[in-house]
Amino acid sequence: MATQEQRSTETRLAISAATIQCLIEDGYSATTTLAVHERAGVSRGALTHHFSSKQEMLISAIQHLAEVREKELSEIARDFSDDTDRVSGVIQLFWEMHKSDLFYAALELWAAARTDASLHDALHVAERELGRRHRRLATEMFGEPFTHHPQFDEVFEMMLRVFRGAAITRILRADPDAEDEIIASWTRLFIGTLAPA
Repeated sequence: MATQEQRSTETRLAISAATIQCLIEDGYSATTTLAVHERAGVSRGALTHHFSSKQEMLISAIQHLAEVREKELSEIARDFSDDTDRVSGVIQLFWEMHKSDLFYAALELWAAARTDASLHDALHVAERELGRRHRRLATEMFGEPFTHHPQFDEVFEMMLRVFRGAAITRILRADPDAEDEIIASWTRLFIGTLAPA
């Protein structure tokens, strides 16, 4: 039988998962404590026991979202085949991550954090840690000799920033051909910059 601590942890996780699902499906403004408690299947009292406000609920969900996004990438990375064209495969993997529901849930929080200092601080910490974890995974997946190049960090960070911009553009105008060209261009740039002479 589950202990009180285990039940409490399960309730918090259910609330955080429901918060993320609300962000994905309904957006930030509709992610209310009422909507989350209904989606999570917990009582209103249980939610307010753990989180006294929407802000507290969202800050907890931020950390949970970072963990879920890391797990998503890690699981995909485990299935990455050695006989695949490694560079283009890894670049495609990071692009797919930027098209996922989890990325757009994070984007909802980023927009809200522009005018909410507490949300901004919590999101900043979570995203920095997530970025470090993604960097470690990328190092493993790209492998040598690319990761030993002195410009690897710079090129990898630039790639992520371009992908974020392209993913935001997709909200208003999806263009699969242009997206394919972005992937192809980054593959050429990556190899041309980081491959040994």
